Amino acid sequence: MIFGFPPSFWLGLVVNGLATGGAYALFAAGLTIIFGVVGILNFAQGEFFMVGGFVAFFISQNLGWGYWVSLVLTTAVMAAVGAGSYYGMFRRLQRSPRAVEVGLVTTLGLSILLQNGFTILFGAIPRSPNNSLLNDNVVVGGVDTGVLMLIALGISIVALGGLHLFLKRSRLGLAIRGVPQNRELAAIIGVSSAKVTTTALAVGMGLTGLAAAAIIPFYGVFPTMGTGFVFTGFAIVVIAGFGSIGGAIVIALLLGVVMSVAGGGFSASAQDAAPLVLMTAALLVRPNGLVKRAVRAQ
Repeated sequence: MIFGFPPSFWLGLVVNGLATGGAYALFAAGLTIIFGVVGILNFAQGEFFMVGGFVAFFISQNLGWGYWVSLVLTTAVMAAVGAGSYYGMFRRLQRSPRAVEVGLVTTLGLSILLQNGFTILFGAIPRSPNNSLLNDNVVVGGVDTGVLMLIALGISIVALGGLHLFLKRSRLGLAIRGVPQNRELAAIIGVSSAKVTTTALAVGMGLTGLAAAAIIPFYGVFPTMGTGFVFTGFAIVVIAGFGSIGGAIVIALLLGVVMSVAGGGFSASAQDAAPLVLMTAALLVRPNGLVKRAVRAQ
């Protein structure tokens, strides 16, 4: 027994934490990509996550197209929203002489608008789409784990692997990593900053939508669901170091486990406090982030 619980109980919390951490990793990777290319902290990212959750709920529940279709379509819809947000908002923010400050206030205002707007339209009661796998469990290494938890973790691993290949092997991915270093040089050699920024926003928002679609069967969908995610996402980015996608992924998985163990083994308050405690400790040890980085977006 460990703190009054058998080892299998703690192992179950670790597995659940990895599944949630995978969603955090997708969210944090999207947040990092957008910041790295746009140069603006998007405080509305949590509300875009919430919008993705409602899109996934509508596709799987109202249209009846199921979980797997909702994953693909939600990712596509949110990627389109991300691309459109460049022309509708971020391009203008980038041109401001005080882009960082104006961007912070604008995205924070958008966050409040979206959250309250969805509360008025859909109410504050959480809802979850019907899923035949929701109550199915599987025993792995003596640990009884929900099938959907493992599916969500697998989706995150595949998506993050695809993101790695995209950033390392494709021309657009290399441009996303390189353009923030020197936009003038990129323009000289014929790389379109607008195209790269639009792609980065599409990828970042698409990952956010995929994270929401993957976990809403057991997480639920409600207008304030993005609040916890955005604070945890920013904690992950700060702990890893702004601009480190790989570091953000690792920290997200670790933080997911820590929060799951703290919440399941101790209290909900301990779970909520875990990101802030770890972020404060990390800043005291390494103010620039725990992961050393050579470039801004890698």
